[in-house]
Amino acid sequence: MVADPRTLEPPAKRGGTVYLTFDDGPSQYTPAILNVLRATHSTATFFELGFRQAQHPTEAAQIRAEGSNIGNHTYNHPDLAALTPRQIQWQLAHGPRSRCVRPPYGATNRTVERILSREGLRQVLWTIDTRDWSRPGTKRIVQAATGPTVRSGS
Repeated sequence: MVADPRTLEPPAKRGGTVYLTFDDGPSQYTPAILNVLRATHSTATFFELGFRQAQHPTEAAQIRAEGSNIGNHTYNHPDLAALTPRQIQWQLAHGPRSRCVRPPYGATNRTVERILSREGLRQVLWTIDTRDWSRPGTKRIVQAATGPTVRSGS
């Protein structure tokens, strides 16, 4: 269930589960996100970049300690579909340790899928894009994250 970020109240019971994910961290925003998750009794999966984990070394432990998960979003966010198999493997090996991988930009192809499968990794994409990366404002992000297209399993 998604909590209402305007009130920080736990969500009304409507049934189903929505999976919250955050990409491209950890960053200076990670502690604030964890505060909201804590206040709403929610968890999320943080698809992180390897180079940013080196810049923010304590966030990964804090995320896990609070019941959330970390996924691999590669080392430095390249388009995996444009890389050679060796480069893809390097990006995955130097990204966060996880069984789940979110290719940057959602860019995937048969080569990426084959490498992930061979390595025993699960590709995780998304069904709702809040387009927060385009900075549309809080109201539009909340509308996208809680709107009528959000279903159980989103």
